[in-house]
Amino acid sequence: MAEKVNLELPASATIAQAEELLKNMRELFVLGCPVEVDASNTEKVDTAVMQLLVSMQKTLEKQNLSLSFSKTSTAFNNAVKALALESYFNLK
Repeated sequence: MAEKVNLELPASATIAQAEELLKNMRELFVLGCPVEVDASNTEKVDTAVMQLLVSMQKTLEKQNLSLSFSKTSTAFNNAVKALALESYFNLK
């Protein structure tokens, strides 16, 4: 299996950063590797970024690849919980 590539979410992961994040995600798709997200420094995250992560996971699954999370912040975990995405992202 291909090595994982890392995607670090910014401290403020909101719609204002969504375009740049999407660009980074597209660059990672081309590599054809599983993606590991580091959300340890994320202090603010909104639904636009969560939608990008859901889309990324679906796209990776179509390629038999995975999306995982190496580290997550309390703010990120709270957003995941508020959107009921814990089981979708395999986070507890």
